[in-house]
Amino acid sequence: MTRPLLALALAGCAGPDIVPTIDIRSPADASVLAGYATIGAVFAVEDDRNDPVLVEYQVDDREIVEVEGDNCARGCRVTTPIPTVELDDGEHTITARVTDVRGNESEWTEPVPFTVFDIPYVTSLAVLDSQESGLNGPDIEVEVHILHDETAEWLGCAAMEEVQQDDVLYEGLSVPFLANEAGDLVAFRDIGFEVVRFVVIESDNNEHCPIWPALTDTLESDVDDLYGISPPIDLSLLFSGPIQPSVPNTTGLGIDRGRPFGR
Repeated sequence: MTRPLLALALAGCAGPDIVPTIDIRSPADASVLAGYATIGAVFAVEDDRNDPVLVEYQVDDREIVEVEGDNCARGCRVTTPIPTVELDDGEHTITARVTDVRGNESEWTEPVPFTVFDIPYVTSLAVLDSQESGLNGPDIEVEVHILHDETAEWLGCAAMEEVQQDDVLYEGLSVPFLANEAGDLVAFRDIGFEVVRFVVIESDNNEHCPIWPALTDTLESDVDDLYGISPPIDLSLLFSGPIQPSVPNTTGLGIDRGRPFGR
């Protein structure tokens, strides 16, 4: 009688063969990842033991990528970077599956959609002969706006918070244009065929963009803060590479498009 009881006890200790679970925690469902060349995928995994588990994920119908997790008996996070440079502008989906050492597997129930796209952004700038006075602090504050050339409609603004000294070329800025007062970024595909003017202006007292609803009216009444306005520029030039609009009292203004974040 002893051996059957011992075998039963050992079987009870082993427990049932539980199927592991997996959740896609990042990217979040329907997230918009504007300007990101690399995004982080995060999977929450739970297994009945701490043996290694195999996580497989797939973006759209591309090649399946394998990542290993460990110590998941009480839950674990498996993370991996996903490059987006080969993903077209627009919506994509990610799916995931986990397999434990016993061959048990489960999948995330629904593909998670996310959106990536190129953005226009400022890469460099130097300002000349600052109008900054002691009343506003020791450092200048600069913004680069874009205006529709025909209507003067305000299309976006980039706060050059790093540009704080005269006659210094600041490079590697990667500052996107803001689309609206909510701070939503402009997709290049939505603005790439506009003819615009670039406006470089000081921004006083840390009141960075977006600022005035009627930028042109303010410029006319507050010209001390204005550096200059560029000639009309066709943004479709960015399809061929970076551009350098000419703006009075500045030099080295660089505009590019792409995904400068998360590299």
